[in-house]
Amino acid sequence: MPPYRQVKEWKRYGLLINDKNLLNWVIRTTEDCLSPVFEFMKQPLTAKSMLHVDETYTHIINRSDGKSGQSNTYNWVFRSVSCQGPTIVLFQSSLSRSRSVLEDFTVNLKGTIICDGYSSCALKGALIFILRAYCHVTWCPTKTPSS
Repeated sequence: MPPYRQVKEWKRYGLLINDKNLLNWVIRTTEDCLSPVFEFMKQPLTAKSMLHVDETYTHIINRSDGKSGQSNTYNWVFRSVSCQGPTIVLFQSSLSRSRSVLEDFTVNLKGTIICDGYSSCALKGALIFILRAYCHVTWCPTKTPSS
């Protein structure tokens, strides 16, 4: 539920709060509670020998850093390969599409990055396997459409 609607709902119960405070609580809770979980999951993910990486953008209407409201945020996905144990998928949002986002995430990676060929995936010391657009196709031959 969007923050402005939550503010209206809380007001009906007598709690006067604004959306800025509500969002700050969400950010603080995420930093305090979910960041350690993210880091805990990131360790075994970057220890794997293969890592799928992709990024996509979304438009931001109002940015907290004061930049133009019509700019983008980039959502990165990092996924392990299922043949190497339990699949781990992590998402990271960034205001940048630069190589530094990938470098920071994969600082301990000693394996292969499978990506769509975006130039930021060319990391020093990492083997890059470029799948072009094929990494966006999902196909499972063991499942058939129900009739």
